[in-house]
Amino acid sequence: MRAAQTSTAHAPGSVLALRSLREVVSIVPAALIGGAGLVAAIDSSTLHLGLLQPLPSLLPIDPDISEPATAAIAAIGLLGLSIGLARGKRVAWWLAMATLAAALLAQVELFKHVSAAILAAACLMVLIADRRRYRVETGPRSRWVAFLLWGFGAMLAIAAVGVAVGHAASLVRPARDTDLGEDALVSWLAFGDPGVAVQHLFNGGLLLAATVTARVAVVLGVLVALAPGEVPTSTSDGERRAAAIARRFGQGALLPFLLAYGRDGRLAIVLGDPIGPVAEATSVLDEFLDTCRRCDWVPAVYQASAAGLDPLRARGFVAYHIGLEAMLDLNSFDLIGPRRANLRHTVTRAQRGGLRFEWYPTGLGDEPRPVDAELLEVDRAWQLDGRPPLGFTVNRYRRS
Repeated sequence: MRAAQTSTAHAPGSVLALRSLREVVSIVPAALIGGAGLVAAIDSSTLHLGLLQPLPSLLPIDPDISEPATAAIAAIGLLGLSIGLARGKRVAWWLAMATLAAALLAQVELFKHVSAAILAAACLMVLIADRRRYRVETGPRSRWVAFLLWGFGAMLAIAAVGVAVGHAASLVRPARDTDLGEDALVSWLAFGDPGVAVQHLFNGGLLLAATVTARVAVVLGVLVALAPGEVPTSTSDGERRAAAIARRFGQGALLPFLLAYGRDGRLAIVLGDPIGPVAEATSVLDEFLDTCRRCDWVPAVYQASAAGLDPLRARGFVAYHIGLEAMLDLNSFDLIGPRRANLRHTVTRAQRGGLRFEWYPTGLGDEPRPVDAELLEVDRAWQLDGRPPLGFTVNRYRRS
């Protein structure tokens, strides 16, 4: 029994080591593609470092550094592709597979770089073996825009290479025409230099512009594909059910706002703790975090309670103490005594100035339209002189 217990005790350590190794291996494709992009970025600048010259032959992708402009475009595309892989983007996985496959052919047939070809093949195998890791979505609109840009770029590149090969027929032996076109296209797909084929027409000027335009389209598609997923559409039934749960289980001053989370780019901010029974609140949180991972959002929680911190910390959140929420017991609070003198005088001055306090436990609703109109007039008058619109703690004023 002790031996069994010992082996069981050692098992988690072995599993942890295996998981750590897998995590390290899984980032290799993104790191190597990013390294190729970094080489192109440095070469596109004024920093032509001699130490970097052998790197393209040691990396799985040999970027096009024939011109500063093409090097900059290749750098942006490769770095964007690397970021997409690091985020687990599915569309980045497909594009990386196509790029590395083309790079493998280019390294074997054109450059004869054995080590680079081995790295490209290894990256392909890692991506295939770890394909389930890449399940982060891109919004449908962004995904379609990216596909259109990639399709346009690919068709333009194929047309440019085809025209180049056709015009090069009188300059290059016919037996090599097909190979020339294939080599140029493969090199272009791998973010490399299309080479001799493009240089045969008008010294490469016209077709260079075409291939650069095609690559710009592909790079723009990569950047568009990095967009986070879109917010799922809500239904009236779902909103009514969420409101009922909030009224029953919600706590704190942020009760009316617990139904929604705000988004700014990739950041998704939840207000307060998950609402619902404690046994189900954690599952709701896990489901939301899974949605964030799938949609490429970065989750954050604003005004989490002390009870809600432990589940958040267990899921990798880091707590920052920003301030304290003022909460009063209205049944026992009063303005009597010297400690409340300043507040008492302030209230008296406000009453003499014509201010009054009214409590609407269910919100403004439809009845107090004069209050609605007054708020709108204050908001309009404030902005007459070009001053910026002001807002409340978690929202701006909107007409009811």
